[in-house]
Amino acid sequence: MNESSKITIGGYDTERFAKENITWHNLSSNFYWSITMQNVSLNGEDVNINTEKVIIDSGTSYLLMPKKDFSVFSQYFDLHYACYNDDFYGGLFICSCSDAQYATYPNIEINMNNKIYKLAPENYIEREGALCAFKIMTMDFTGQQAFWIMGLTFFHNYYTVFDH
Repeated sequence: MNESSKITIGGYDTERFAKENITWHNLSSNFYWSITMQNVSLNGEDVNINTEKVIIDSGTSYLLMPKKDFSVFSQYFDLHYACYNDDFYGGLFICSCSDAQYATYPNIEINMNNKIYKLAPENYIEREGALCAFKIMTMDFTGQQAFWIMGLTFFHNYYTVFDH
């Protein structure tokens, strides 16, 4: 039996999985599992985004952010690496990624309800030879407040409990 994955219904197992105390967040809305995001930074350098709503969603594979936020976010990488959007990879953002370059990729630090969650490059990048494909999607939803979605890219790093 494979013991690497487990789902628990009706509780959680801090002895087995949690590496630190669970941080509980109040929902900012009863619509989705949404919480408030204060800011995002790359290795401590603030990324000037305006979105405040984050949805925590186990049904989304990657991080998802509005196109306007991604435009600002990607400027950091455009300054340091040769980057482009690639239709072959489903429109994902691709940057040059030699071993030396990859070693300089920053952590993404997301401040949600005054708790900073860090994603290391190996969490948000898929390496393919000398290229880095970002596990970040962009989308705009018309008629709604802008939001980010923390998908499986986030879940791989943090023990997540949904309790309503």
